[in-house]
Amino acid sequence: MKNIAKIVALMLITGSIWAQQEPVERFPVYETFRTYYLLNGHTTEMLAKRDLLLNISHRFNGYTSEGIQELFGLDGSANIRLELMYGLTENLDVGFGRSSFFKTYDGTVKYRLVQQIEQGVPFSLVLLGNTAIRTHEWSELEAASLERKHRISYQVQAMVSSKVSEFLSIQLMPTYIHRNLVEELEEENGIMSLGAGASVKFAPSVAFKVEYYHRFSEANIGAKSLHHAVGFGIDIANERHSYQLHFTNNTGLIGQEFIPNTHDNFWNNQIHFGFRIVRRFAL
Repeated sequence: MKNIAKIVALMLITGSIWAQQEPVERFPVYETFRTYYLLNGHTTEMLAKRDLLLNISHRFNGYTSEGIQELFGLDGSANIRLELMYGLTENLDVGFGRSSFFKTYDGTVKYRLVQQIEQGVPFSLVLLGNTAIRTHEWSELEAASLERKHRISYQVQAMVSSKVSEFLSIQLMPTYIHRNLVEELEEENGIMSLGAGASVKFAPSVAFKVEYYHRFSEANIGAKSLHHAVGFGIDIANERHSYQLHFTNNTGLIGQEFIPNTHDNFWNNQIHFGFRIVRRFAL
């Protein structure tokens, strides 16, 4: 009996030591924001391999404060953007878009470097690059003095996000914009900015989102008065569709437009209404 008791005790001790050494299973954190876009910009969400995403964005040029006569800004002209994004791998997306303002075409590459892990890595890191070219018709003076390269602009961005809880996700977006042509002599071609955003989910398919970009450059350049990009919105999303209604102080739909060229003051009722429809297809 004493020998049996010793064997049992040894087995229990050995089992306890093995249990302590057994690695904890950790899982990647998905659906940090549930949707591919924050408000003006992207989130760290990525497409599954061979998924195709269609983005239809609409931003009205009129102000929401203009009243019923102008249907709260909806009677004004609108900037419309169509974009296709494709998941080449689980960590690499590529896309192509076109905006109606300035007849702008652009290409995007989005690459995930770090994936947030439960009880492990506390954040996700995604890099984004975008190149855009304006194709609107130049005036005779512009055509005589400018070259094709002056139509091109670039954006490089790092997105760092964390799913803090089931209801709250946050993101930081340090961003560099370079424009080969600027509107004023005093303007810099290259601009640094820092974006911040958050998503608060208050229903299984509904989230409130906020986004802000602080531009590290002069607020008043020549005759222009510039402001930081601010936005608030509501997302309604399911597995394959998402719908967004948002209010912001700019009409640009890519970083090269809304970060350096926000002329309106959100806190002075210079607010534009917009919406986005996104559909994912499994190919």
